[in-house]
Amino acid sequence: MPKTRAVVISACLLGKKCRFDGGACTHSKVIKAFEEWEIIPLCPEEIGDLATPRPRARIVGEGCSADGNDVLNHQAKVVTEKGEDVTAAMLKKAGVKVVSDVLFMALCCQKNRGLTTFNF
Repeated sequence: MPKTRAVVISACLLGKKCRFDGGACTHSKVIKAFEEWEIIPLCPEEIGDLATPRPRARIVGEGCSADGNDVLNHQAKVVTEKGEDVTAAMLKKAGVKVVSDVLFMALCCQKNRGLTTFNF
């Protein structure tokens, strides 16, 4: 029976070695939770042509609660630990549209929502 629902999940959470450090951040609970769905893996950094491995990057903006929405609204930047602004690379594919029946689920290993969460 074909799967009728789809979910986009960060590829590193599915076991792909595409994190900044070349590793994965596999979450078996995420995989199990969506086993009845078609899972579409996505690595936003690789889509933005950033290398793996790459310097760790974080969202920098006003206060300590800046997130992906702030980046999309040009109120925050994505900056590597070396101080390089990689915002343009991260926003490179932000115009991608997903059909309305595809649910986007980005589960991060950090407290705040990342940029990918707001791309869809």
